[in-house]
Amino acid sequence: MSSTNSNLEPTCALCQSTQAGRANPLKQCAKCKKAYYGSRECQKADWKSHKPLCRAADAGPSPPCIATDTSNPCSKANPFTALENGSWLRDRPEKDTFKLLIDTYRMRKADQFKFDETVVGVNVHIGSSRFAIKNDFFDFLSTVKANDEKRTQGQKPELLPPWWNVDKAVQCVELAESDQFSNIYMQIEKTDIQKHYGDELMPMQLRMFGEEIDGTMPAGQSGRNIRRMMVAQEIGTGMPFMSHMNMRI
Repeated sequence: MSSTNSNLEPTCALCQSTQAGRANPLKQCAKCKKAYYGSRECQKADWKSHKPLCRAADAGPSPPCIATDTSNPCSKANPFTALENGSWLRDRPEKDTFKLLIDTYRMRKADQFKFDETVVGVNVHIGSSRFAIKNDFFDFLSTVKANDEKRTQGQKPELLPPWWNVDKAVQCVELAESDQFSNIYMQIEKTDIQKHYGDELMPMQLRMFGEEIDGTMPAGQSGRNIRRMMVAQEIGTGMPFMSHMNMRI
């Protein structure tokens, strides 16, 4: 179905509704950028018809993957597949690994402050002291390591790279106190992460990595089903998310 009307105004490819009177704007298909939809339900219902057109619009011969800013050294091909198989932190420079651990911690603290007051604890958003924040971050790194030992016993891959040790944890804390962006003493919001990494889905990646650490997500959510959908998209077997979607929060 067409996604524009005779006046070249975008319309929903399924229900043909226009922007007029809508509270939220129509969104483009994240892959081909040619179809518009008024809701996730409309996109799902139209996927069977749209799929051949969407694939034909894909100029690349390889399976589609989530768009990342390739100029950013922290970008990774097929990041949700890497989250699924436990390799998200693997094969990265040490400093990039440190930054991602720092920003996973910061994203979780921001989410706890915003969505779950019962687990805020030590948090830069409530004015905790630098001493308390530093110790809390070191405890976070210790939790990652401890959970990796449990994962090994359960025959799951470790999340931390093989070169990780206590000295590396100390270096990570030192960077967390001095880096201009990935700094545990600076408050952060989701939009800050998106802008810094050049990737609107980076907050989702950080949250999902945090879930792998201790099984929790902000506001009691689980990201596992969404992650599997993103993996299917990366390997070319699933429907692409609309470009505005980044979980419920």
